[in-house]
Amino acid sequence: MPNTITVTSTLGSGLTYVAGSASGTGWSCSDSGQLITCTRPGPYNGGNYTNMPAITLQATANTTGTLNNDVSISIPETDPDTGNNNTTIGVNSSNDADLQITKSASLNPVVGGQAFNYTLNVRNLGLLAVGSGQTITVTDNIPAGTTVTAPPSGSGWICSGTGAGPVTVTCTRSGPLNRNSNAPSITIPAQITTAGATSNTASVALTGSGPVDSNTTNNTSTVNGTATASGNQADLSLIKTVSGNVDAGQPLTYVLTVTNAGPGVSTNVTLTDALNSLINNGGLQSITASQGSCAPAAPANGTSQNVSCNLGTINSGAVATVSITVLPNIAVTGSRTNTASVTSPDIGDPDRTNNTASATSQVTVVADITVAKSATPSPVNAGAPLTYVATITNKGPSSAQAVTMTDTLPSNASFIDVQNVSNGGTCGTQPAAGDTGGQLVCNWSTDVPSGSQRTVTYRVRPLISAVGSNVDNSVAVTTTTKESDTTNNSATTSTPVDPVQLDVLINKTVSNPSIPLGGTTTYTVTVTNNGPSEATGVVMTDSYPNPAGNYPITPPATQTTAAFSYQGGLSIDHGGTCTEPAVGATTGELICTFPTLDKGETATITYDMKAESITQAGALSGQMTNFASVKPNETETIPVNNNYASQTTSTFRPSSNADLAVTKTLTTPSNGTLVPGKDAVYDITVVNNGPDTSQSAQAVDTLPAGLTFVSAPGCIFDSGTNRVSCDLGTMNNGDTKSFAVTTTVNQPFDGVNPLVNEADVDAPGDPVSSNNKSSVSSKVFGFEPIPTLSDWALAILVMMIGLVAIVAYQRRTS
Repeated sequence: MPNTITVTSTLGSGLTYVAGSASGTGWSCSDSGQLITCTRPGPYNGGNYTNMPAITLQATANTTGTLNNDVSISIPETDPDTGNNNTTIGVNSSNDADLQITKSASLNPVVGGQAFNYTLNVRNLGLLAVGSGQTITVTDNIPAGTTVTAPPSGSGWICSGTGAGPVTVTCTRSGPLNRNSNAPSITIPAQITTAGATSNTASVALTGSGPVDSNTTNNTSTVNGTATASGNQADLSLIKTVSGNVDAGQPLTYVLTVTNAGPGVSTNVTLTDALNSLINNGGLQSITASQGSCAPAAPANGTSQNVSCNLGTINSGAVATVSITVLPNIAVTGSRTNTASVTSPDIGDPDRTNNTASATSQVTVVADITVAKSATPSPVNAGAPLTYVATITNKGPSSAQAVTMTDTLPSNASFIDVQNVSNGGTCGTQPAAGDTGGQLVCNWSTDVPSGSQRTVTYRVRPLISAVGSNVDNSVAVTTTTKESDTTNNSATTSTPVDPVQLDVLINKTVSNPSIPLGGTTTYTVTVTNNGPSEATGVVMTDSYPNPAGNYPITPPATQTTAAFSYQGGLSIDHGGTCTEPAVGATTGELICTFPTLDKGETATITYDMKAESITQAGALSGQMTNFASVKPNETETIPVNNNYASQTTSTFRPSSNADLAVTKTLTTPSNGTLVPGKDAVYDITVVNNGPDTSQSAQAVDTLPAGLTFVSAPGCIFDSGTNRVSCDLGTMNNGDTKSFAVTTTVNQPFDGVNPLVNEADVDAPGDPVSSNNKSSVSSKVFGFEPIPTLSDWALAILVMMIGLVAIVAYQRRTS
C-alpha cells in the first residue's frame, strides 16, 4: 500500500499472542497466527531523530527458556540504511518459585536447661507464586543434647516432633505463597541440656504440580549455639543513672554500671547504648570506660549514635562502669528515656531480665532566635518603594515555637504592602496601604526547626518630607520557647532619602490609521512611570482635533482636513477616572486622572473615534491629528520632552460617476419669513440621478451669520466653521436622502436681510456640477428694506423740487 509505514512482529515458538492486545497511537494492528502487523499513514511528520508512537502487545509464554520476538519496519520512502530495520528481542521464561529458609535462636549462649526458642522463616524469592495445590515442607533435625520442650507451632503450619534429641521436627503448609512474600514464622520451644557447642540445620522443600524451586543453595539454614555449665554461668546486670534535668544542648551524663553476680567469670562483656535525639554538632561529647574500649570515638557529630563497649572480662562479684556525656535535643519539653543493655557472647546468663536498664531525665527545649534586616535600595528616592527583608534564624538547638516578628514602621514613610511571608506565616496586624507608622506583626503557627530561617518581605514609600533625612526602622522577634540569648532578637536599618526622581512617558497608537468615511477606529493611550519614584495625581489630556492645554514642547503644526467624532467605548485601568466628550462631538478633550502610578506601572486608556466628514470640498481624503499629554503632581527631574504624543488618522472616500442633485427648502416657518428668536428649519434633499452608485459623498450646509445651530439628525456640526456635514453613505441610482437642519434666528438679528442659506453636495467625480448647490433666500421680520427710486425718477423728483422752489421765490419777490 503506498504511503504506508508497516511494522511486523513475529512471535517465536513458545509464545502465544494475546488477541487484540497490539495497539499504539496512530497505528492500526491486525494478527494472523504468530504474525502481528501494524500500519500507519506515511510519511511520518515528526522531526528528525524523534521516535514514532510506541506499539505494545502482549504474549503468553508457554515454555521455559529464552523466547524470541523478531520485529521489522518498512517505509514508503527510500531508506538509505536498511541494516537497522530489523531487531530481535528475547525474554527469559521461568517456572521458578525460589524458597529461602532462615533460622535463629532467641538466646545464645544459654545456661544448660535454660528455655529459649528457635524461629524459622520461609520466604518466596522466585518469579512465580507457589501454587495453591503445592505443599511447602520444613524439616529441622534437632541434635542430641537438645530437647523440644513443646509442640512447634506457626499459623497455617501443621507440625510434629517433640522430646529429647535427636528428633526431627516437620512442618507443612499448602500454597499459595506470593512472590517476595514470607510465610508465617514457625516457633520451636527448646532447651540445651548438655554443656558445650551445638549445631542444627533446618531445610525447606516444595512439592506438587506447579512452579519448581531450582535454586537449592538457600534451602537450608544452620544455627550454632553454646550451653554453659551451671558452675560457669555468670549473671550480668546493668544499672543506668542520669545526671539530672537539663536544657536542650546542655551536657547530660549517663553512668552505666555492669555487675557480674557470678558464679562464673563473664568474658567479652559487651555493653550497647542507642543514643538518639542529640544535637547535630557534637551531640556525643565523651565516653569513659573503667575497662575495655568503646566506639565511636568522642566527640562525634550526628543526631544519633550507637555506642558499643567491649568491657572484656568481668570476674564474679566485679563491677565495670561506663560514663557517657551527650548534648540532648528535644522537640517539646518533657521526659527523655534512654535504654542500654549488656551481654556476653561466650558465657550463659541465667537471668536475662536484669540485662537492660533505662534512665529518664527532663529536657527543656531551648532555642536562639535571631533577626537580621536589609533595606533596598539605599539611598532611596522619596516616593520610590523601599523594600525590607526581615530574616529570622533559629540557631537552636531546639525548635522555636510561636515565633512572632514585630516591626515598628517609620513615621516618615507610608506603608505599601507585604509581598511575601515564608513557610506559611501570616501578618495579621498591618497598616492600611498609605498609612504611616504603626506596627507590622507576623507569626508562624508551626515550629521553626533548629538551623532554619523564616523571611518577611514588605515595602514602604518614603514621604517627600523625608528628603535629606533617613527612614529609620526597627524589628524584633520573640518565641514562647526558652531562649539562650535574647541580645540578638532585634535589628535596625537607617536609609538616606534622596529627592523625588521620576520620568512619566505617554504613547498613543490607533488600531487602523486609515479608515473609510463613516468607519470607526480605536485609539490606545499608555502612560508609563519609569520611576524610580511614585507618580501621584497623574493627569492625561487627549484633545482633538487641535492641541489644548500646556504642552512641554510645542506640538508640530498640522492641518485638519477631516472631522472625527468621539464614540465612547472607553476602557481604563489602574483605578483611573475620566471626563469624556459627548458621544458624537467632533471637538473636545478626554481627561483621565490616575491617583498613583508606581515605578514600572503602565496605565492604559482606549476609546473609539468615527470618521464623520472630509472638510475640503471635492477631496477624496482628509486627516485629523489629536494630541495627548500627561502630567504628574511631582516635578520630573528627567527631561520631559516625552510627555506628549500625537496620532494622525486619515479617512478616504472613492470617486464615482454619480450625478447627485441637492434641493434645499425652508420648512419652518411655513410663510417663509424668519422671525428673530424663533426656529428656522431647513430641509436638504439629495437624489442620485446615476448612472453609478455614490459612496461617502456628503451634503454640507455652512450656516450664514444670523443663524445658530440647534440640531441635524444624521449630521455633525463644527462650531468652529459653523458647518453642518451630513454623510450620504451609499446611494444607489435613484436613491433619495433628506436631512432636517434646525436653527434659531438670532435675536437681535445680526445677519443680512434677506438671509441666504446655501447647501452643497460634496461628491468627487460628480459629472454634473450645476445641480450640486441649492439655496434659500428668506426675509427677516422687522427688517424690511426702505423703498428706493430709479435714477430717472430721482432726476424728475429733483427737477420738480427745483421748480417748486423757483415759483415760491417769484411770489415772495412780487
